[in-house]
Amino acid sequence: MDASKIKKSKPDPEIFLTACKNLNAIPKRSIGIEDAAEGIDSINSSDMVSVGVGESLQKADFKVAATEDLDWNKIKEHFHKWSAVHS
Repeated sequence: MDASKIKKSKPDPEIFLTACKNLNAIPKRSIGIEDAAEGIDSINSSDMVSVGVGESLQKADFKVAATEDLDWNKIKEHFHKWSAVHS
């Protein structure tokens, strides 16, 4: 995705909604990963599951301490729990 085509910066959800649109993905069935608070706010505003990389990202739906801690099975498990509540 070409970020230069995005008009509004984070925390506006435009970048994540545009990514979903370009991928023909439904935001509520999508996951966003971010390492900044503004990015987490942007993901949350787009109705996606937010994964925060960094312990200080309190608003993230799911958090890991560092990128090496990203585990697809754990994220997928959390996504299914989140989806059941937000359907």
